[in-house]
Amino acid sequence: MTNVFRILTCMLLAAAALPAMGAIYADQTQIDLFRHYDRATGQQLVTVESAQNSRTDVLIDGGRQNQQVDGNTARWDMLFTLNDVYYASRLELYYTNYHPDSFSIYYSTTGLDDDWTPLVLNETSQMTSHQDKWVFMLPGGDDGTAIKYLKIVQEPSSVDNHIRMDSIYLFAAANNTFDDQKDGFNIMVNAVNRPTYAGSDNGVTFVSENPTIAFNNSRNGWVRAYGAEGQADGLAWFVVPLGEVKELWGINMGFLDGWGCCYIDVSTADEMPIASALTDGYDADAWTSIYANPAAQSTQFIWLNEGDGVEAKWIRVRFAGGNAMSEMELYVSAIPEPATMSLLALGGLALLRRRK
Repeated sequence: MTNVFRILTCMLLAAAALPAMGAIYADQTQIDLFRHYDRATGQQLVTVESAQNSRTDVLIDGGRQNQQVDGNTARWDMLFTLNDVYYASRLELYYTNYHPDSFSIYYSTTGLDDDWTPLVLNETSQMTSHQDKWVFMLPGGDDGTAIKYLKIVQEPSSVDNHIRMDSIYLFAAANNTFDDQKDGFNIMVNAVNRPTYAGSDNGVTFVSENPTIAFNNSRNGWVRAYGAEGQADGLAWFVVPLGEVKELWGINMGFLDGWGCCYIDVSTADEMPIASALTDGYDADAWTSIYANPAAQSTQFIWLNEGDGVEAKWIRVRFAGGNAMSEMELYVSAIPEPATMSLLALGGLALLRRRK
């Protein structure tokens, strides 16, 4: 009995200490360390440098832009620097049509000349057959590999005119932990919490390989709204149900090939307000605008109230027909428990079914 009491006491003390240790992400393996934001500054926590291409940073943004160098003459070096040492499980590279003859990848915790460990050296297999996706598992299993610096070196191409890349991911290891206040938590990181959205009801069709692909933490798909020619901005929309009121401090939006223009509104109403715009019965007072940009954009991180955030139970995204969104991430101030997230997702889906 004494042993049981001691065990229970230790468990309670450990639970009490958890807040001081920082909250734990629901699914560590789905966190892209290159898509990571600081709540205090609204800035991404990784920088990218390349002597050959000054826009290499778009490879880690939320859009689907490809960047290239002249593959016949240039060796393409890229240096990624995280704000701190993190533990990673895998690296993914995406090429678009044009490939180097070979590439090498190195990682380090210090960035010093004598402190680089090769992940792969002079990789050449299938380069001439245009393998577009490369996945490399890092050593360490669930504990992952300590990384602060990542360097990718690609040799000139004798096959293609250019070297062209679409995106790069570095995923966290399962046992990695993050402080939600400092590092940011994308509520869509856990698959059970990705909702099926409520779509437009006024003549606009949403086209996608998979409607929920805009929430899957990957830029390998898109959702696009098609409407009648000449439609006014705002007629295409969808609503993301959060299940309960949450405090959002950041939203990351990615748009395919710079085709993005969007308007984002939120509501804390118990029931989803009428969501369509510019139609009879639209209740403008039920929605609060938090972002409006009618211009084309490839990606945008929206820092809400300088990190203080806004409350939302429903998030409505409106954009003109023809624009294509490849990614949407929602950053919240507190991480719900996985069980709570599952129930909220199921409740949100049930509500949407009743409304359809």
